[in-house]
Amino acid sequence: MAFFDKLGETISSKSKEVAQKAKDLTDVTKLSAQISAEEKTINELYFKIGKAYYESHCDGPVEPAFEELFGQVESARQRITQTREQIREIKGVRLCPGCGKEIGDDVAFCPNCGHKNEVPQPEDAQAQAEAADVCPNCGAQLMEDSAFCVQCGTRVRPE
Repeated sequence: MAFFDKLGETISSKSKEVAQKAKDLTDVTKLSAQISAEEKTINELYFKIGKAYYESHCDGPVEPAFEELFGQVESARQRITQTREQIREIKGVRLCPGCGKEIGDDVAFCPNCGHKNEVPQPEDAQAQAEAADVCPNCGAQLMEDSAFCVQCGTRVRPE
């Protein structure tokens, strides 16, 4: 019987050791997760500090240690602006000068703020418009032999 008692004690002590190691591993994992969360918080705060510093100094004199970094930020911003303009050209839109929202290239009035926008005409269309009869009131192209403009109703030919 002593053999089985000894075997039972050994199994019991080993299972307690395994349970303790599992608990320790769980505790270490939880603590490591807490450390990671705090490190993430610190990095977010560093980001906010850096952004606040940049925004408060971007228009004024910059410490020599930061000049190159400020220049890199400005270069990246210019590339972003150019890329956004390329995207707008591909999409056939532009920014409304009144509200800054995207509007179609052919939109005369912004649907968001109502700002009047000049509708750019292609060079060929401009030449055709100059050569053709146009309404003196709204500039719309007139149909042949029409007495009134179909866009604004202005009389364009004498009776």
